[in-house]
Amino acid sequence: KKEAAIAVAKLNTLLYPKEAYPYENLGNKLYHTNKLKEALVTYKKSLVLNPKNKRVQKAIAKIEETQQGD
Repeated sequence: KKEAAIAVAKLNTLLYPKEAYPYENLGNKLYHTNKLKEALVTYKKSLVLNPKNKRVQKAIAKIEETQQGD
């Protein structure tokens, strides 16, 4: 089910490439399936489209903080 949800979310980024929310949504799904590197890239795309999104800013910071220990 999780992989299907990710596939649908990826499709939404293709259907709405200029909208920030589909990228945020995909980032959330990737994050919750522990695909942190992919989530980070996707969140950053969302942030480019909507730089004021505090949720995405926090998600990026959380992932980057986690990756510093690697």
